[in-house]
Amino acid sequence: MKSTKQKNNQWVIGLVIAVALGGVVLSIVSTDRFGEKGNGLGPEYQYDLSELRKTDPAMILYKEASPRINTGHSWGRAIAVGPEDQIYTLGGQQLHVFDSTGKRLPLTIERDKELTAVTVLKDGSIYLGVTDHIEIFDASGQLKSQWESIGSGAEITSIVVTPDIVFAADFGSRSVIRYDASGQKLDSFGDFNLPSNYFDLAYTSDGQLLAANTGEHRIETYDLKGNLMSWWGEFSNQEPDKFCGCCNPISFALLPGQSGIVTCEKGLTRVKVYDKEGRFVGFVAGAESFDQRDGLTATPEYCYNRMGLDVAVDSQGRVLVLEPVMAEIRVYQRINTDNSSRSQGI
Repeated sequence: MKSTKQKNNQWVIGLVIAVALGGVVLSIVSTDRFGEKGNGLGPEYQYDLSELRKTDPAMILYKEASPRINTGHSWGRAIAVGPEDQIYTLGGQQLHVFDSTGKRLPLTIERDKELTAVTVLKDGSIYLGVTDHIEIFDASGQLKSQWESIGSGAEITSIVVTPDIVFAADFGSRSVIRYDASGQKLDSFGDFNLPSNYFDLAYTSDGQLLAANTGEHRIETYDLKGNLMSWWGEFSNQEPDKFCGCCNPISFALLPGQSGIVTCEKGLTRVKVYDKEGRFVGFVAGAESFDQRDGLTATPEYCYNRMGLDVAVDSQGRVLVLEPVMAEIRVYQRINTDNSSRSQGI
């Protein structure tokens, strides 16, 4: 039989363990998935943005066309370009469509879950990420196919369609899902380091898949079976040609002819251009261009600080940046200079 003293000691030990476990549980429950309560990162990620918000004018290669396009969303999530440079935007549970001049077109698609990714094919077919699954619509907005859910906790953030394989970036599993053209899941690959819910893909004309591994501050190249071929990108809080913060680039798009890549960053909100080998070329827009947006996201009454820019490029080489807080599209055109022999892109 155990003595009263032994029982009291066991009770105290049990209480200490319970308190310790409670602290662990509280820590897990209160984990800030999107970095909305302070990043909690090590000192290497704590930095003063004031100097980085000033961009050397000689490094700015694009100018903004006006007026900006009001998407009609209460907030914006994703942007894509389709046939005839039509523009497709997502916000909440709706998709809106615009012509190349920014005029709103009648087509609207609305679903019962948040729309999280969009890709539009040359024939106008629309592939939508509807949080945890893919739905396909024809050019008129008629639903043609609905694929099975990836599973609980899935969040499809990007879709790439090739002649035989469809790729879906799933933030939930930090992996890329491979489907055949009919929607049958083949497999998945990758163990991406994604501190926040940004995970973008693109497909090159020579048959390779690009993926943003944001926590590693790089863009990676894979073959269509999911084998890592190469990567580029480096971390720095000081050098403008590198990616700063905890996790960038959050989105990217290919320029016409794959002459280069446009990237977007959060934390320090800026849009940059690299050549196809990953060498820094210059800025589409520096951080000072987004002062109003960043001012809003810094205030407690706004819950948009996890909504970063998304980007697309049209056939003319115009860079279309979806600014989610203002729910508007900014259109940037390359500045023509005498010493530039390339008329579009880089």
